[in-house]
Amino acid sequence: MSVVYRDVLERFVKYREQRNISQNELAQMLCISQSYVSKMEVGKARISFDILTALYQQGWDIDYIITGQENRRTVLNDLYESCKEDCRADFLQYMIWTVMQGIKSYEKQVKQVMRYIEKFEYLKMYTSGIAAEDNAFYGIRTVNKLSQVQMAKMLHVDIKKYRAMEKNEKKPDAELLMLLYNNFECMPFETVYGENDLGEINAVWRKMQPQLQKELYEFMKHGLQFMNSQTGDTEV
Repeated sequence: MSVVYRDVLERFVKYREQRNISQNELAQMLCISQSYVSKMEVGKARISFDILTALYQQGWDIDYIITGQENRRTVLNDLYESCKEDCRADFLQYMIWTVMQGIKSYEKQVKQVMRYIEKFEYLKMYTSGIAAEDNAFYGIRTVNKLSQVQMAKMLHVDIKKYRAMEKNEKKPDAELLMLLYNNFECMPFETVYGENDLGEINAVWRKMQPQLQKELYEFMKHGLQFMNSQTGDTEV
């Protein structure tokens, strides 16, 4: 077990304790034994994708447990939720494009900017339907111009297991999702699970300067007004 994965386990335990849930109660929630919960929390058993999914459905912030980064709302959530449902897919693409322009202008640290651009190129694929949810690994690998062998090496799995994950025949456990985040800075569970709750966009948004946020917000607001006006709703 890696040192970094110990941090995941510590957050897992702390998250459970903060909600006043005992190991036995968690076991009952997950339909597993208390001894298995105990083994998970000390790294003797894997926290599987199925278990993460069950906890996610109970309202747990899985991305925080894996990365330490809380999935907090921003003003972008308000904009997105103000958009008519039948326009949201297009508006999400518009939001991604707008934030990408901000990424290219707000920092001179080229390496950091390129990492964000790679991330958002994947988001564009994912949210446009080019990379379906069962091809998350394929989408990330394609954007980063990596072979399957290179991806397998970075995620510390053999090539057979990696290919199975890319085909959605196997799902990643918590430690593998942690490696996905460490290598590519993708909010791991959100990416693989297929939820679009703006976590990736918000993570970058919070790092931008307030003045740039204001400019981009106004730009997106005008785009939202235009999209909503096409369906007879101009409220923002």
